[in-house]
Amino acid sequence: MLPMTRNPPEYIIDSSALLAICLNEPEAEKMEWQLIRAREGKSSLFLSVVQYGEILYIIEQRKGVQRRDEIREYILALPISFIPVNRSIAEEAAHIKAQGDISYLDAFAIGAAIDRHATILTKDREFRKFSKEVSIEWLSS
Repeated sequence: MLPMTRNPPEYIIDSSALLAICLNEPEAEKMEWQLIRAREGKSSLFLSVVQYGEILYIIEQRKGVQRRDEIREYILALPISFIPVNRSIAEEAAHIKAQGDISYLDAFAIGAAIDRHATILTKDREFRKFSKEVSIEWLSS
């Protein structure tokens, strides 16, 4: 089911979108624009605690504990609300993962987007298969 129109629109941030900023990837500029829009009240941004954990472990693996701690503080200061994993999201994620061709962590982003009737912000092409179930805004071309 595609999201209902909201004012302001709601977005679920996939870990790849925030990692673009944290790792200075080419898509960082588009994600920064989304953060500006959220600060201005033109959109609402949400991050599943599962994706938050994924970001932290990736940063720690690639850049170390000190950089992970810096990124954690950076993320906590952003205009982003955290979504806890509840039974509804877990069940939706399980259903998505059962269809295959997507990581279990990414299935949680889709589950959260379906639960909130929100659009996913991502650069990860793994989501392409689920574009009929959920609206996706691509940070990459």
